[in-house]
Amino acid sequence: MMRETIRSGRPGDKADSAKTDKMVLKKGFQIQPQFEHKDLKPVDLRPGKVKTDLVKKEEALPGHSEPMRVSDQHYVLQTPMKGPWPPQMQVFVFANGCFWGSEKGIWRLPGGGVHSTAVGYAGGFTPNPTYEEVCTGRTGHTEAVQVVFDPQKISLVDILRWFWESHDPTQGFAQGNDRGSQYRSAVFCFNEEQRQLCMASKDAYQKELTALGKGKGPSITTELKDMGEECVFYYAEDEHQQYLAKPGARPYCSAQPLQISLRSFKEWAPADLRAKFAPQLDESFWRLHGPKPHCVINAPTEPIQWAPSTGKATSKKKDGKKGHSAKTPQTKERPAAEHDLIPPVEQNVIEAASAAEESTSPQESIQASKNNSQSFKILVHDELIQGQSIIVSL
Repeated sequence: MMRETIRSGRPGDKADSAKTDKMVLKKGFQIQPQFEHKDLKPVDLRPGKVKTDLVKKEEALPGHSEPMRVSDQHYVLQTPMKGPWPPQMQVFVFANGCFWGSEKGIWRLPGGGVHSTAVGYAGGFTPNPTYEEVCTGRTGHTEAVQVVFDPQKISLVDILRWFWESHDPTQGFAQGNDRGSQYRSAVFCFNEEQRQLCMASKDAYQKELTALGKGKGPSITTELKDMGEECVFYYAEDEHQQYLAKPGARPYCSAQPLQISLRSFKEWAPADLRAKFAPQLDESFWRLHGPKPHCVINAPTEPIQWAPSTGKATSKKKDGKKGHSAKTPQTKERPAAEHDLIPPVEQNVIEAASAAEESTSPQESIQASKNNSQSFKILVHDELIQGQSIIVSL
């Protein structure tokens, strides 16, 4: 049996920042700063506990004068990472947990309407922060995704629906296993129309969650802010951009989609915005590709190929397999087994990893996974290697 230990956390997560800078994936994509701020000053990057309230502006870290450097081109879409954008494009920024999975879900939306995406930090006070600084909770920022899109090919309403359905917006300063103010749910609006749609969709989704008793918390905690001089999107480090598409990336996403569909746009749309913002993705897309647990991790990197006339969707995979259409369920809760991107074997591995994480010994962890696959990932609980991820190949 061959065993390989890999890092279990991202930079700054429950780890000394100095040690984090030196950590790399042994046989994977390197996670370490590629650019250092010239004006970087030593700061305490390890708060005593997870922040349960937002830092005050006067207590926030000072930040940096230089913006973060990122690649010129999007790793997947091969489009520019920064503007100026084509005149027909619009920009929207949202946050719904770890930005690795959030970004991948958005760049995969079909139709060619998503021009570019980027991960970064928004909603706080510290200019041009580093990832380690954001993880302290002393910047006020949340991990965010910027999406640049063509409204003639994909509607903001489609993006908002993906946003709401791809996480549990009732969890406050957390999303799944990720805890802290940097994981809070938020939307950032660039104009009054975006604000109206965000507020109306939030109210509509809250009604669904309340009626069905869904959500870890009693109500939606999503923050709504207007972008401007006091609220800016700051690009994250280049290694975080399109992270899940890069070779050797850690397949991690802690989002907890509730599998509850947002009501029809006609039911909640402001009357004066119905025609302008009509959705481009119909129900056949959401039945086939709506957010479900593990859907981002198990999905291919490329954007979804979807034909609205037939309701069939495919992804650009080498094997050329296509998804299967299904009749519209009357319930608002989306069936978990309907997702076409999680083969039974992969689902067993996921369940085995979850079982292993709850085990109390390495032996129990190994046995839980061994019953389902010949190659698997487990979490080992031991005094020497507690919390580390282990890749085991037989």
